[in-house]
Amino acid sequence: DRYTKSKKGLFYNLELFRMREKQIPVDVVEVKEVVNAFAWEPNGEKFVVLHGESPRINASVYKMSNKVELLKCMEKKQANHIFWSPQGQFVVLAGLRSMNGALEFIDTNDMTVMNVAEHFMA
Repeated sequence: DRYTKSKKGLFYNLELFRMREKQIPVDVVEVKEVVNAFAWEPNGEKFVVLHGESPRINASVYKMSNKVELLKCMEKKQANHIFWSPQGQFVVLAGLRSMNGALEFIDTNDMTVMNVAEHFMA
């Protein structure tokens, strides 16, 4: 995290190192809000970042192929944890503890919300 030039706000940089390429190039993703959670797809090249202040938490899905690209930013999610399926592609945005167990199931191939459920006191 760093301050802006006016020293009034913070912004955050995620530095992604490509370990398997020559000279280890670094990609930087700049987020202008507080980063709450980060999770890589287990067998793939996508990752999800939860950022923002409660109750306005946003979920951004990125893909890291030749460069890092934002696939979709989903706004106003009730989530504080990210869980990927073991094979990838599907992700659960979970609002645990203080968020009363809100669960949102997302297919990251076409960015559709498959289901929204609640598991009280999860």
